[in-house]
Amino acid sequence: MLLGKTNSFLKRQASTPSAFWKTTDLRSLIKIASIDDEPFQPSQNLKNLKYQITELGDIKDVDEVSDYSIILCDLMGVGVFFDDEDQGASIIREIKRRYPSIFVIAYTGSNLGSKQARAARNASDHVLKKDARINEWTETLDKYIDLAARPDVLWDRVRLSLVENGIDTSDLLKMERAYVKGVLKKDGEFYLLKNLASGANIKGSVRTILTNLVSAAIFASIA
Repeated sequence: MLLGKTNSFLKRQASTPSAFWKTTDLRSLIKIASIDDEPFQPSQNLKNLKYQITELGDIKDVDEVSDYSIILCDLMGVGVFFDDEDQGASIIREIKRRYPSIFVIAYTGSNLGSKQARAARNASDHVLKKDARINEWTETLDKYIDLAARPDVLWDRVRLSLVENGIDTSDLLKMERAYVKGVLKKDGEFYLLKNLASGANIKGSVRTILTNLVSAAIFASIA
């Protein structure tokens, strides 16, 4: 298996005190955005609980979400610039394709058995009812905030996407080692990984994936 000892290191690093913070502290560090054609109803209550939430409305370009670690995406009334039929699910698929390190939580006021909800369930990390109680929102958000702060989890997601993009095994191993060095040194810039990403033989989609991983790696810039 390619990851081998390297991934074992990442898992150990994720469980050490230097790479673990209280969830309540992470709420103020992990950036979250909502995609909705209407005001995001739980927003103020969640902000009162220290979550950092930005309301984006219905986005025109998936690059609008690149600075966030978690996206909350409505399933109905959005996605008009992507796919009118699948709506929010079409946005979710595109986010997952371009930015695999971003976690996407879908929500809907419609039946969870609807065509859009079924499509979203296949594409997103989690699906919630739009009118879920705040405690269900907090439990879900805290779960994914914790995952977003783990270097091993982010790398596993990115590695799978890189493999799907046809990255050569030797190049993948170099990227993995560069990522581990960035984690170990708490190098928020991930200089070695950025250098590999800028290589002439690296296609644009892979460069985008690695650049987003660097911006998502909050654990590398906080002692």
